[in-house]
Amino acid sequence: MSFPRRYIDPGLVCALLIGTLAVWPLLTRTSLPTLTDAEMHVYRVAEIESSIRQGALYPRWAPDFYFGYGYPVFNFYSPLSYHVAAYYGLITGLGPVAGAKFVLVLAAYLGAVGMYLFGRDRWGAIPGVVSSAAFTFSPYILYIDRYARGDVPQAFALSLAPLMMWTFDRLRRTGSPHHLALSGVFLAALILSHPLVALVIYALLLAFLAWETLISPLVPQTYLGPEPRRYIPQLAMAIGLGLGLAAFYWLPAGFDRGAVQLHNVAGPGYFDFHKYFVSLRELFSPSNYFDLGATEPKFQYNLGLVQWILAAVGMVTVFSRRLRRTDTFFFIFAAVGFVYLITQASVNFWEEIPLMSFFQFHTRFLAPAALAFAPLAGNAVRWVERFDDVRLRFVTGAGAAAVAATVFAAMPLLYPPEWGEFGPVTPLRMINVELQGRALGTTSANDFLPIDVTVTPKAQQSVLDSYAAGGPIDRVNRATLPDGASAKLLEQRPFYDKFEVVSDADFVFRIFLFYFPGWTARVDGQPVSIDVAQPEGFITFKVPAGKHIVELRFEETLPRRVAWG
Repeated sequence: MSFPRRYIDPGLVCALLIGTLAVWPLLTRTSLPTLTDAEMHVYRVAEIESSIRQGALYPRWAPDFYFGYGYPVFNFYSPLSYHVAAYYGLITGLGPVAGAKFVLVLAAYLGAVGMYLFGRDRWGAIPGVVSSAAFTFSPYILYIDRYARGDVPQAFALSLAPLMMWTFDRLRRTGSPHHLALSGVFLAALILSHPLVALVIYALLLAFLAWETLISPLVPQTYLGPEPRRYIPQLAMAIGLGLGLAAFYWLPAGFDRGAVQLHNVAGPGYFDFHKYFVSLRELFSPSNYFDLGATEPKFQYNLGLVQWILAAVGMVTVFSRRLRRTDTFFFIFAAVGFVYLITQASVNFWEEIPLMSFFQFHTRFLAPAALAFAPLAGNAVRWVERFDDVRLRFVTGAGAAAVAATVFAAMPLLYPPEWGEFGPVTPLRMINVELQGRALGTTSANDFLPIDVTVTPKAQQSVLDSYAAGGPIDRVNRATLPDGASAKLLEQRPFYDKFEVVSDADFVFRIFLFYFPGWTARVDGQPVSIDVAQPEGFITFKVPAGKHIVELRFEETLPRRVAWG
């Protein structure tokens, strides 16, 4: 046997080709679209790049957001995709736009390969390729998340889901230490990539593992192995490892949730979930070509015509005694469940479960639906296994036809409308976006605005002027200094300001900086209590008369230190 045939998996090569085709517009065009969520994510990448350059490797605070008053977005929003993008931009010197684009391209390859590996282990190599194509070319993952919404973290999280399912499935069957480690790492990576997607996929993973270890063994099946419940302790260890590795993010985010106005994201108005149900007609419709003459081209929130046809063919294998497997039932239930959550039929469920309102858009569940439909689509090829004498030839032909049909149906989405250059990314540009009233702090609902901010303050000209001058940023409220007093900035880093303050009288030092747990003030090295000014939520503290060194520092709180431990 030749070296390539022995050591190269042809199905894996096909999965890589599928990923390449899916991101061909990103590979052949420069820059990224603006006026989508991708723009906000690029600004976040730029903020993390800036912090890393100045020695802060894991920022929880974005000092340049919200008119320069700071914003705790990185304490709550899963940061992994931003760090991957930031380090790519720093290492290559190409900057945050290239970094965000790299994450989108990487996500396509990870998703295609992960779904192939998962499908290959369950049904075989050729069904695995079909599963990979069905997942990669599903309309939401192929176009909506990547181009229409530009949700970089969500796209990255979704790409990790098949890999995580694959490693946990391997661990369930082998109990090997390296699969245990990989499972924990991928679970942690998922949690660190997107908060809402992580919740859904984590629930799907737990349901899948419970199904395969507790329910499937009730029916004797060869694919489960001789002892399907033997490695339950290893599965529990992997879950614990994943949660522990990501604790430095989710534990402080949960502990500090009362310090921000997270309830804004689930309020009435634009984010009212009642507005975003999808009809079954649209859900099962084919993808349309773009109307390039329209000012706002409409796209379908659909599952993909070929995807659901193949999935339907895969579902009916349960009626064949030879092809029936209990894991097929699991993916059927999962697919039906996600379709239910997308349609109007689930309105009572959404209203009764308070957590659901945080998902905002029912279309978010199109991605996990694609995760459930893809294995079923690969399973459809197994019908050819009924023909023993010509099985290999027929399976190959059926698989090739299924992949070709999936690509053909996705053609309208493979050529998204052209976009221009993104342009330079600077803190001043970010603030100018906010001055237009768009995405304050890179969020649309003031999700992470500190709880003490009861009236949203306007931008301060002195702060804007210091940004326009290229820094350092002057956040001192100089209009409130006593007559003859001065405050000279001695040092400034992302989470640290040092002043020399001179005054003939005691006074309250006021800073145009939002208070959030972790901010501390010191006068001559001694801690002083911070009073939060109302209604803007700015930091204030008392400084005695005389000449003093005043320091403001953002530090780790006790819960954050515990989380790191």
